[in-house]
Amino acid sequence: MPEKTDPEEEERRDLEHKLEQTLQELRVVQTGVQILSAFLLTLPFTNRFTSTTGFEKAVYVVSLVAAVVTTALVLAPVSYHRRHHHLGDRTEDLPDVIRVSVRLTLLGMTTLMIAALSSILLAIDIAVGRAYAVAITVAVAVVFAVLWFCLPVRRRR
Repeated sequence: MPEKTDPEEEERRDLEHKLEQTLQELRVVQTGVQILSAFLLTLPFTNRFTSTTGFEKAVYVVSLVAAVVTTALVLAPVSYHRRHHHLGDRTEDLPDVIRVSVRLTLLGMTTLMIAALSSILLAIDIAVGRAYAVAITVAVAVVFAVLWFCLPVRRRR
């Protein structure tokens, strides 16, 4: 005869699984963000950086700040989860931890997109010129929009 499962225990396991999925996704994103941030942090120390235009420096600042903010946002759910466990592991708190973690993750993905787009704009502007840079960046932005926003919305329908 199958053993009955406690509905509260089953709900708790489901919530813990959802939280673990979110934290695992963040581990993947975190590596890419760290590589992008490290690359951006080295740019001002190159010889060529001194010859960049005001526009290129502004785009660089946007990219660097977006990458650093992304780092904070994708690490925040880990910290939030740790504090949750430190302050007391109550089942009724898990939905809040998951909700906050998902919101931070979505904000982090948005700032990651900004960092990626401004980075590609900067690199292509320096490599081949502004007209190509803008056109290619717009095309890449469309790819991001379709994959990150339109595709999930379409799936919900």
